[in-house]
Amino acid sequence: MLRVLPQKLLAVIDFMIATISGLVPRFLFLIFLGVSAVQGAAATDRGSADTQPNILLILLDDFGNNDLGYSHQGSSLTPNLDQLAAEGLRFTRHYVDSTCQATRAGMLTGRYPASLGFRPSGPGIEPGVTTLPEILREAGYATHHIGKWHLGFVSKLAWPLQQGFDTFYGFLNQFLLRGPHAGDRYKIGRPAYRNPWLQIDNHQSEQKTGHLSDLLLEGALAVIASKTPQSPPWFLNYWMYLPHTPLQPAERFASSESRDEAGRYRAMLRQADAAIGAMLSALDESGLADSTLVLVASDNGGTGKQLPSNLPFTGEKASYGEGGIRTPLIVRGPGVAALGAITDQPVFYLDYVPTLAAVAGVSVPDDLPGRNFLSAEPVAPFLYWESHNSESAAWAILDQATGIKLHRYFVGEPQLSKVRIDSSDADLGFDSESPVVDELRREFRRWRLNQRRGPVREEMLVDLSGRQLPGNSFFQAPGFGGFTWIMGVQASADAVAPEVLVDHPEFWTLIREQGQTRLEFLGQTLLLPPLTASQCVQVAITSHYSHNLYRPDTSWSALEVYFDGQRVAERSATRPAFPPDAYDNPITIGQNRHGLQRFQGLLGPVLILNERLRADNQSDPWLANGVADAPHSACSRGSPDIVLGAGAW
Repeated sequence: MLRVLPQKLLAVIDFMIATISGLVPRFLFLIFLGVSAVQGAAATDRGSADTQPNILLILLDDFGNNDLGYSHQGSSLTPNLDQLAAEGLRFTRHYVDSTCQATRAGMLTGRYPASLGFRPSGPGIEPGVTTLPEILREAGYATHHIGKWHLGFVSKLAWPLQQGFDTFYGFLNQFLLRGPHAGDRYKIGRPAYRNPWLQIDNHQSEQKTGHLSDLLLEGALAVIASKTPQSPPWFLNYWMYLPHTPLQPAERFASSESRDEAGRYRAMLRQADAAIGAMLSALDESGLADSTLVLVASDNGGTGKQLPSNLPFTGEKASYGEGGIRTPLIVRGPGVAALGAITDQPVFYLDYVPTLAAVAGVSVPDDLPGRNFLSAEPVAPFLYWESHNSESAAWAILDQATGIKLHRYFVGEPQLSKVRIDSSDADLGFDSESPVVDELRREFRRWRLNQRRGPVREEMLVDLSGRQLPGNSFFQAPGFGGFTWIMGVQASADAVAPEVLVDHPEFWTLIREQGQTRLEFLGQTLLLPPLTASQCVQVAITSHYSHNLYRPDTSWSALEVYFDGQRVAERSATRPAFPPDAYDNPITIGQNRHGLQRFQGLLGPVLILNERLRADNQSDPWLANGVADAPHSACSRGSPDIVLGAGAW
C-alpha cells in the first residue's frame, strides 16, 4: 500500500471544506454515478482485477513542461505531481499534438487525427473506428469519462457513450459551459468555471452550482468510491480543464496568490495539483493504489502568456515548436518498476492505445502506427503533425533517428532544427535545396496524401439500378472541416426529366435537368454548366466549413465545383450553420433516395478526401493539395477501384 502523504490529506480536507455547502444536492448525483459505475462494472465478468490493473488517465489542459514543479518563492506549485513522479516514472520526451481536439482524437484511437478529419477540428471520431474505451470494455473493463470531451457535440454519434464509455459526466465542449441551453439547441458562449452547464450520460445538460473543477472532481471521486479491490477492472478517463483559460481559480486558491494574471495562473496550477492529490488519496484509502496504473499528461503545451510554461523549449500551444508539442507525462503503478526515474525514451500520443491495450492483455488492430511505450518496442522512424484549414497550414515531421525536425507555422518558409533533450531546438538553417530537406519533404507529403483519403465502400442496390454508400460516417459528409467528392460522369442524351447523380439526404444533392446541372449543398444552390453527352467529365465538389466557436463572427465556408480541373462554380459564406445530425443517412448514387429519377448515363468510382482542394495555381507545393494532385483520374476505366454494374463504367 502506498503511503498517504500529508499534502494529499490536506488536499482532501480542503476539498471537503470547500464543497460542504453543496453536499446535499450533490449527494444525489454521487449516488446516481456510483450506482451507474457499479452497474457498468458488473455488466461483464471477462475481466479480473488480479490480472488486469485499473487505469486512471488524468489529462491536464494547456499544462506546459515548466508548469510541473514550477518554483514560486522557493516552493513548488505542484507537490502532489512532484510526489507522483518520485513514486513512478517521468518521461521527458512525451509528444502530443499542438491543440486540444487533435490530441484527444489520437489518444483515444491510436490514429493520426488527420486521417479522421481532425486538422485540427472535426465533427467527431468516425463511428466505425475502434476506440480505446471500446477495446478496454471488450476486455472486461468498466469505462467512465469525467470532464472535458471536445471530440464532437453536433452529432450524438460523437458523444462519449457512443464511443465506448459506460458513463459520462462533464461537458462536450468548453463553449457550452456558459449556457443556457434549451433541448438540442446549444448556446455558444465563452467558457466559464463558475456555475457551469454539465451533462450526465446522454441527458440534456443542466446548470450546476459551484466551481467547474470541484464539480468534476466530485464526479471522479464518486467513481473511485464505487470501486473496491474485488471490482472488475475499470478505466477512468479524467480529463480536467485546468489550467486552461479563463483565469478563474476557486477563491481558496486565489486568495494565496496575487490577483494579476500570473498569480491567478499559479492559483490554477495549485488547484489542478490539489485535485490530483485528492484522486491519489482516494486510491490509497480505497485500497486501489497498488492495482491501478495512473497516468498524468497534458494535451498540449501552455500558452506561455502568464508564466514561461514551456521552458526550456521554444514554442507554445498551437505551434510545432517543442514547447507546443512536448509536455509532461508521469506514469505510476503495476508494470512500472522504476521509482523516481526519468527517461528520455520518446512517447507519442498515438502510443496510448497499444500501451493500455497491452496492459489490459488484449491486442489492437495491426495498422496502428503507435507502440507500447512501457515495453522495449522500437520507436517509429518518423513522427508527423498537421493543422490545416485549406487557406493556410502548419505542419511538422520529426526524424527520430537523427532528431532533425522540419516544420512550418502557417506562413513563411519552414524551419529546420535539431531537437535537444533538455533545451530549445538548435536552428540548423533552412535550405530548400539540401538533401535533408528534400528527404523530409518527400516523406511528409507521402504521409499526408495517405491521411486525407478514407475508405469508400460502395454497394450495388438490390435491383442493380444504382449504388449506395452506407451512412454512419463523419468522413463522407460535408459541413465540418474539409470535404471533397470526385467522380467521373458520362451523361446520356439531354434529359428533360430530373436525373439524380448523387443524393445525400439533408447534406447535398447533384441533379441534371433540362440541360443544366444543379448542386444543392447545405442550403446553397449552385448552377453548373451542362454535362456533354457521351463524354466523361471529372466532377470535383470541394468545400471547407470553419466553425470558430470562440469568434463565431469569423466562421466561414467555401464551396467550389471543378469540371476536368477547371473551376465552374463557387460560393462562399460567413457564419455557416452547423451541419445536420443526419450522418446515418446513406448516400445514393445514380438515383434519389426513393429509387426514382434515375441517371441514364454512367458514373465512375467515388473518391472522397477529408480536405478542400485548391485550384492548381493556388495550391501549396508543400502539401500537394491542388485539384490535379487528386490520387486518381475519375475518368480512367483502368482503375482497380472501378465498380461494375448498371450506372457504372
